[in-house]
Amino acid sequence: MACECISFIEGHHCFIEAKRSVPRKADGKVGVVSLNGAPLPKTWEIYDNYQHFLRSICKKFIDSFYILQAISEGRHGRQRKEDLSLKEKCVNLDRIRFILIINFPVEKNVEKQELVTLTEALKNEMRPFLKIWKIHDSSVKVLLPIDAKTKLNIPISSCSN
Repeated sequence: MACECISFIEGHHCFIEAKRSVPRKADGKVGVVSLNGAPLPKTWEIYDNYQHFLRSICKKFIDSFYILQAISEGRHGRQRKEDLSLKEKCVNLDRIRFILIINFPVEKNVEKQELVTLTEALKNEMRPFLKIWKIHDSSVKVLLPIDAKTKLNIPISSCSN
């Protein structure tokens, strides 16, 4: 799985994923779940839509990182590296951003705390990967389209639904 795009913006490799919605945060309450009438073993993990949402985005970012890293190291041949359309073909781990853009309808009033909570949840999901590569938590961002355009200079052509 790969994120929607990787772009080189203002000296950063930006891994960008865009979504139109976010599932509601899990409340931690899971009813009795059974498989063929028998309760599930306590060792099984049950994921709700929110956790699945976070894991799929995290997987897209990580898979995309590994693909770019492999190509930039020439592991897929010199021609593939030369065909890489990014200006900077060497990945600088200090200059990486993982950006999730939530394209909510303009009329929806989004509280800043919702974005902070989602950002923290995504950072927590990515933390093992970030720690292995010594990438700072601040590289993970969740933004609205207008913020992505103004704060990070991501060239978004349309923010409408």
